[in-house]
Amino acid sequence: MRVLTLNPGSPSMKVSLVADGTAVGWTAWDLADPGAVAQSIRRWSDVDAIAVRFVHGGEQKAPANCSQASNNSPRWPEPPAAVAGGAPDVPVVACFDTAFHAEMPEVPTTRSGGRLQRGGQATKVPRQVDERRYPGRRRNRSVGDAPRSGKDLPPLAVIAANRLIGSSIVEGAAMAGDWTKTETEVLVQSMTRAPSVHNLQPWLLDIGPDELVVRERTELRLPQHDPLGRDRAASCGAAVANLEVAVRTLGRAPGVELLPDPARPDVVARIAAGTAAAPTAADLHRFGAIARRASHRAPFEDAPVPAVALRLIGETGAVPGVEARLVRPGREVAVVARLLHVAAEHFKADGAYQRELSLWTIRDEQAHRHGVGLPASRVPAGSVPWAGLIRRATELPDTAEIEARLAAESLLVFVTADDTRADHVRAGYAMERAWLTAVDLGLVAAVLTQPLHLEPIRAALRADLTLSGFPQVLMRVGYSSEPDPAGPRRAVEEVLHQP
Repeated sequence: MRVLTLNPGSPSMKVSLVADGTAVGWTAWDLADPGAVAQSIRRWSDVDAIAVRFVHGGEQKAPANCSQASNNSPRWPEPPAAVAGGAPDVPVVACFDTAFHAEMPEVPTTRSGGRLQRGGQATKVPRQVDERRYPGRRRNRSVGDAPRSGKDLPPLAVIAANRLIGSSIVEGAAMAGDWTKTETEVLVQSMTRAPSVHNLQPWLLDIGPDELVVRERTELRLPQHDPLGRDRAASCGAAVANLEVAVRTLGRAPGVELLPDPARPDVVARIAAGTAAAPTAADLHRFGAIARRASHRAPFEDAPVPAVALRLIGETGAVPGVEARLVRPGREVAVVARLLHVAAEHFKADGAYQRELSLWTIRDEQAHRHGVGLPASRVPAGSVPWAGLIRRATELPDTAEIEARLAAESLLVFVTADDTRADHVRAGYAMERAWLTAVDLGLVAAVLTQPLHLEPIRAALRADLTLSGFPQVLMRVGYSSEPDPAGPRRAVEEVLHQP
């Protein structure tokens, strides 16, 4: 059974496609766009039902009707009305979320500097951390009285599907023979949602009965941005991390082997799908985070990340051969600020780098059909350290200002014991594990690798921070009140290969 779920919020509407109880497709639309629902229906037209979530914001803390739900946001009755016009023959189910506001105080309080709109509307206020419930995690209420899994919930799309078809996330998923069509969708979607430095997406997936093979497309090269292929290998490592989570979520025990065949250097990993094993709460959390993960190329909210959250992120990113190390406030942050300034000056003046970046930028996003490249709207010139890739128009403040900006954020560096291709793959694998944990804790993140391609910068970072090995990735972590849109992705036929 295929269910389209609509989760309208104040600024946007999150949309998921659920097949047989498992989320297999994700997107988001601006709720102010009158054609948002129609676009979702056109994208996934072959569905058996549509589920719409309503957050009830009236005085009554019990099941409510549509008019009461609209007290919280007057736009929320619009999606079902649009569904009725766009898909009149498809059953529509309303999922009323009465738990979201159940424990909120009558008069909300915010941090200093937060904004609060009157009249019950959603606000752009730094979300509070409820460490009694889940250390480091923002408060996040469940959908109605949906059953819990472990300490928290699987994604909204799965919950909505469970209500409609009465199944759990693993029922009908793990089978002894070939992968089902639904399982294949889950695997491919999970892989394509992995972070890819420069959005190169340099991977292919071979799917066998009990084994997945991730291959690196070494013919895809950006010689000015990634001259040695380190970022390309790290991107493939991130894809392996997502596939491992997806296999666990589908109810099978994965066995991951990196670079298993010296005779086939393009094979990054083999993932054996072992015996049936129910996913843990942590597996479900990370799987749900895959769809929400995106690079945050903007300042964070003025809200510090709790130490317990940073510890959890670091622990998840610490895999054999990789250390996820926090850049300490004070002297170490000053070192990073100075090196970022030097690197940015270099790249702004590098004509070959700027030409390659211009060629790799998508100018006409409406006509763009293939799923690679950097959308111009997603990578504005910006300012250091938020911009990521440095353009000629990127604002470059002085070192003191960069240091002040970094001091207001949390910064991690991923360090490997050696600097081989296997280390680069492991670094990407560790980075994605840490990133998914951050997203599950209500955080957003972005990575910086470009400065590390300048060997003097990399060597200075290693020496001045007394790192135990080779720095591969810098990761900024913080809070954001706005969702980050995902970049374009390759089509399934470009990624999937079934031998």
